[in-house]
Amino acid sequence: SIFVQHFYNLAPSQYNLNGSNYSNEFNGFYSQSLKDLQTIINQGTASGSRGYIGIAKVMKAYLFMVTVDTWGDVPFTEALQRQTITSPKYDDDAFIYDQLLVLLTEAKADLNAAVTANEPKIASDLVYGSAANATTQFTRWIKAANTIMLRLYLNISKVDEDGATAGINALITENNFISSNPE
Repeated sequence: SIFVQHFYNLAPSQYNLNGSNYSNEFNGFYSQSLKDLQTIINQGTASGSRGYIGIAKVMKAYLFMVTVDTWGDVPFTEALQRQTITSPKYDDDAFIYDQLLVLLTEAKADLNAAVTANEPKIASDLVYGSAANATTQFTRWIKAANTIMLRLYLNISKVDEDGATAGINALITENNFISSNPE
């Protein structure tokens, strides 16, 4: 949105970008979005709501992927623990990508478990909440997870060609990606 405003409103003051413009976005990911998603995961784990857990894990993985793609090495293993760790260490971007693939695999397992347990539809889901039923909602999130995994594998293909190829081939075999507008 920072760059789009330059094409929309060409006032001279709009070109005064500095480092603080970007740190606001960085801090916002951690202090708001990712923190909220971790709260959903924690509360969902306590209540056994696998659908909520799965959705939050997919969204968390996606936001961390965007964060890593934008800034490279970022806090991950010590992130989201502001109560105990006020200055989290920065983790290597390749390590974070590997952890995001694990997180998405866990998310898919949670979402499949929600379908198997016949969990109710999550009406507060702003992305797929309009789905006809819970099964459709959760299977769409699985497709989203697979599509994000494909993106992660494509991103690492130049540094880990064999691992990326194996991951991509497994996803192609599964053949469960976003393929239509409602998905």
